Amino acid sequence: MKAHAVLLCRIFYLVLVIFSVGSDRASAQSTVVQRNYPGLTITGTTDQSYPIQYVETMANSNNWLTLTNLTLPASPYLFIDTSAPDVSQRYYRESNVTFTAENYVGLTISGNVGSTNMIQFVDLGGDTNNWSTLTSIVLASNPQFFVDTISPRGAHRRYRAEDLARPPLITSPTLALAQVGVPFNYTITASSYLPITSYDAAGLPSGLSVDTSSGLISGTPTAVGTNTITLSANNATGPGSATLTLSLRLSLATELVPVPAGTFTLGSPADEVGRDDDESPQTQVTISHGFFVGKYEVSQAEYQAVVGSNPSFARGDVNRPVEVVSWQDATNFCALLTARDRQAGRISGSATYRLPTEAEWEYAARAGTSTSYSFGDDGANLGPYAWYSGNSGSTTHPIGQKLANPWGLYDVYGNVWELCTDWYGTYPGGAVTDPQGPATGSTKAIRGGSWFFGSSSCRSANRMGVSPTGRYTDLGFRIVLSTQ
Repeated sequence: MKAHAVLLCRIFYLVLVIFSVGSDRASAQSTVVQRNYPGLTITGTTDQSYPIQYVETMANSNNWLTLTNLTLPASPYLFIDTSAPDVSQRYYRESNVTFTAENYVGLTISGNVGSTNMIQFVDLGGDTNNWSTLTSIVLASNPQFFVDTISPRGAHRRYRAEDLARPPLITSPTLALAQVGVPFNYTITASSYLPITSYDAAGLPSGLSVDTSSGLISGTPTAVGTNTITLSANNATGPGSATLTLSLRLSLATELVPVPAGTFTLGSPADEVGRDDDESPQTQVTISHGFFVGKYEVSQAEYQAVVGSNPSFARGDVNRPVEVVSWQDATNFCALLTARDRQAGRISGSATYRLPTEAEWEYAARAGTSTSYSFGDDGANLGPYAWYSGNSGSTTHPIGQKLANPWGLYDVYGNVWELCTDWYGTYPGGAVTDPQGPATGSTKAIRGGSWFFGSSSCRSANRMGVSPTGRYTDLGFRIVLSTQ
């Protein structure tokens, strides 16, 4: 008589992700709900029937329930238990057969019956702009259940289903800046698995037109204003559309705030909470000429419009401050902006866009105050004024969402560190006029703190130094327009 063997196995599982991110749903057409299901790999005799039994807890081990009587179509054979409820564990057993139990991701795909869907994935925590293709399936029903038996067990992934016959998805930026009187080019780009037959742009301002075959919007805009343009791309399935906000300006510089001449104390007193030694000796500084300073940190949209590229890590909203820029990148932006506005007659031949000096930065940040912050000395009150480690969620945020300082400057504390022109060094002490910092050095001064740092790093007097070539995900800049 054959020996009687009983194998007992348990499997843990959890609901992973209900995948309903708006932008991905729009791009994919089909929708995907995913979760883990117990999968039993059974090795036995083909065409023989095996009762698969289970209990939810071992406390019920004297009361096994029959899940199914499975006639084995092949050996080994993968059986997915789609009846498993949302519990932490389920135990299985079978006689005269061997099996292993593991978690498998099951995808419930809703879409058009008969459509070919490319199943794609990205590892959790991975770049959601870089999806990989797992396989393609034709939907025989709506919804349809699909089990990922291809991926390695234990892989933690998000999935989507791309309908290969969907209308085009507009992928070009949804915000653009242009300068009145200066030639402008913007190309409508779209993702489509079928050939794109035409493009269009409704609501273009005077001076601009669209090439319907290439999607190029070009021309010379003639009037200042904010324009809402409907972009479209067509394939055999139909049109895909998106809205472009086009801001036409006299200058691509961020909005500027006038700062008057005046005198203030640079650095911090010895009893200021959180101070560092490099904030002394305190120095009386006279700013002899008024200047204009950026109301906001330079945004990704502004940087892109001037330089032609966006180096930022935290993308998705070009109203966020530009980051991953070096001191050299920032001064190059200022030089390009200066040349552009001089050529357009927006500024005089002697006016220059540049980074602020450390003294100008602290003078503007303090805005006539002498406390740790422009709103007082208590860092616990920083939240309404700044994105810092206590509230940022470890990322940048669109400019201008927090309260301004008394002179109307936004994000002067937090969001991103702001580069200055000066080499980082020791203050001179005494009384000086329009200091420019040390003549030489190895690092450039940065101010204001960032989303990554705590409240004490956001104080008006706090300072650090970075290499002129260093690029960081919390480093950006604010510009000054000097008319002297």
